[in-house]
Amino acid sequence: MATLATEIAVTTTNRAGQLAALSAALGEAGVNIASLTAHAAGRTGTIRLLFAQKDVTRARHAITKAGFKVRKSDVRKVVLVSIGHKPGTLARLTGRLAKAGLNLDSLYGAGGTRKRVTVAIGVGKNAAKAKRALK
Repeated sequence: MATLATEIAVTTTNRAGQLAALSAALGEAGVNIASLTAHAAGRTGTIRLLFAQKDVTRARHAITKAGFKVRKSDVRKVVLVSIGHKPGTLARLTGRLAKAGLNLDSLYGAGGTRKRVTVAIGVGKNAAKAKRALK
């Protein structure tokens, strides 16, 4: 079953301590990070954080208070879906999205067990359409 979650993307300078500062600010604000992924390219890094809906406003405030910028376009809905942890399940999932005409801009692990894995799927402004395609 697919559900929607809120992702905040933080773009920052690629240097030591950025993720530590960001996560400390969220921890001090009492905001739990449901999942995250981070990557760097050259001098820039991007940290994508997932939050429970009840934490989004406090998270955004804590992030900006810590000196990181959050633009309106940095906050979006993503689709969370739990799939079987076995060969071929990702191909079937992404095939359903392709059949619905949806282009993925991100996909990352957001938790799991030995038998199942939850993935977060970014599809631009089409999260609701993706959720419907994965029913």
